[in-house]
Amino acid sequence: MAFSNWKIGLDIQVEGIAAVAVSPGRRGWRLRRWWHFASPLQAQTGATTLPATLADWRRQLPLGAQLRVSFPGLKTLQRTLPREPAALSETQRVMYLAGVMGQQLRMNAAELQVDYCVGPAGEYAVTAARRHEVDMLLAALRQVGLMPEMVTPDACALGSLLAALCVQPRAMLIHRAGDRWLWADTERWGVLPVADAQTPQALCQRLEVQTKMTITSCKLLADKDILYVDPWRSLTCLQPPLPEDGDRFAVALGLAQARWPR
Repeated sequence: MAFSNWKIGLDIQVEGIAAVAVSPGRRGWRLRRWWHFASPLQAQTGATTLPATLADWRRQLPLGAQLRVSFPGLKTLQRTLPREPAALSETQRVMYLAGVMGQQLRMNAAELQVDYCVGPAGEYAVTAARRHEVDMLLAALRQVGLMPEMVTPDACALGSLLAALCVQPRAMLIHRAGDRWLWADTERWGVLPVADAQTPQALCQRLEVQTKMTITSCKLLADKDILYVDPWRSLTCLQPPLPEDGDRFAVALGLAQARWPR
């Protein structure tokens, strides 16, 4: 077994922590292991005992495994920004985008951690998070020797899962995590409190998406219009036993199957 090929998605939520390890094969992704344990995050105080919770788990991981970790989508900010006025290097472009985001948000650019991709019209789709919050997560992981390749907003990871499920074009995937809706399609993603849209149908209305173009990774959300698709169907080779409540692994599965840095 090539342990060095393990790709691990670690989804940290207030409701619990889910992790999935997969490895690439000739026909697609192969499941290696999955884990689920109680979350050390306290929603009211923000306190965490994350290092203590993950210490034993870290010792189960093989050397060479790659890790991608979720970051709360509600703690991110998204903007669409025009291309820079002149050609810039990668470092200069990130500084430029952080500066523009800082101006719009009335924040110091140094306070922001910025990532971006190029949109269909050539514009920049920029995601920003407060640097100190990302640093806190990374510091907690480093305490137990975990060094993630990437930190990805949880809802953004659903885009990778959607692609792996090979469903109808232009579909939108919705997932419920506690009191939050996570959603993604091929070009965008986002998070919305359930209090702002109490049903999947209300969420679709807010997003101006037809319910018949929507699928869900949560069996309890499915109805005559919204199709349930088992998130584990994204893997081509499964080995039992699988978790009883497999839907809560949707984000971890998306993280594990995302495009990895070379």
